[in-house]
This record gives sequence, structure tokens and C-alpha cells, in this order.
Amino acid sequence: MATTRSSYRSNYITIGQPNADTNYRTVRLPKTCVYRSLILTNGIYETTDWYNNHSSLNGAQAPAHSDGILRIVVSARDPGLPNWLDTAGYPTGIIQGRWTDCSSQPVPTVRKVAISDVAKSLPASTPRISPQERDKVTLDRRARAMGNNSR
Repeated sequence: MATTRSSYRSNYITIGQPNADTNYRTVRLPKTCVYRSLILTNGIYETTDWYNNHSSLNGAQAPAHSDGILRIVVSARDPGLPNWLDTAGYPTGIIQGRWTDCSSQPVPTVRKVAISDVAKSLPASTPRISPQERDKVTLDRRARAMGNNSR
């Protein structure tokens, strides 16, 4: 039986109010990785409301940019960008990453960027997500979590 090797990384984050600075996490991805996920928790490691909020991302949901860097935006307000994690109203919390069977173990970096400057700090090729598109993503994720894969 093959041994699964997993690496876990956590970063404490402080967001503050909805219009406050945004945490911006970058990770250079390994060449191969069987599974990866990121999730937000509150300060005592309880998962945030993933049913109503966009608070977790796996490898299929969060693509890296063409330069091999995965960029995650953590904020209380939807920035209209992909790879967003919603703080669900928590001013502080923890972002946790799990990396399984990867060719190397990534070490994320986290920095704060003013919410008004987030889009400018991403590659120009970063797509934008409308509120309607975000709602559809949330509804689709909810349906899949509840066992309805027909959406």
C-alpha cells in the first residue's frame, strides 16, 4: 500500500472590517500534486460557514496562474476575483493548507494589500468574477456538497 505524504501549513490572518486590508496568499505550486486544499477557520480552528460562504478551495476550484503561482485572496468582501476565500464576517482567523503527494512541499507567503489594490497586484490576465457568477459557483458547490451533482 502506498504511503500518502501530506504537508500542512497554517497562517494566522487579521482582516478587520469589510473594507479593511485584504490578506493575499501566494504559493509556488509543485510540479505534481495529487491533492491540495485551503480552508479558513476561526481563531479556534472551527471551519467557517462553508455552506453560505466561499471559505474553502481545492485544486479543481483554485487554478494557479500561468507562472505556476497560486494566488488566494482572503477578504470579508468579494473582490470580484477568482480564488477568493470569504472570512464569513470573522475579523481574524486561520488559513490552512493541505498538500498531499506533491513533488515538493510548498511554503506559502502571506501579505496584506489594501482591498482597492488587490486587482492591481495580480497578473493582468486574472479574470474577473461578477456577483452573478459568484452566486452560481456558491450554489453549485452547495448542491455538490448535498449530493446533488446534476447542477
